[in-house]
Amino acid sequence: MREVRVIKPEDRRTRKMVDNFVKKHGEAEFTAFIEGLVNDESGGAWARRLSVSRERVRQWRDSFVKRIVYVYPSEVVQDKLKALD
Repeated sequence: MREVRVIKPEDRRTRKMVDNFVKKHGEAEFTAFIEGLVNDESGGAWARRLSVSRERVRQWRDSFVKRIVYVYPSEVVQDKLKALD
């Protein structure tokens, strides 16, 4: 399992999305969600687990993973994130 460090997002829109996610699903579920996405778990599986649409999971992934997640120490994952830029 890859280690994930979540930082507080700077932009207001993403911060609000994170706050709403945590209010509805809890902080532990948020951390598990981020770790799952970083570890290439299925968005469809997360949609079923959280009782939301796959589109909502895709929106969260685009906002959370690309903007607020730093991954340590895996160079493979860091390279993958650099490729997204």
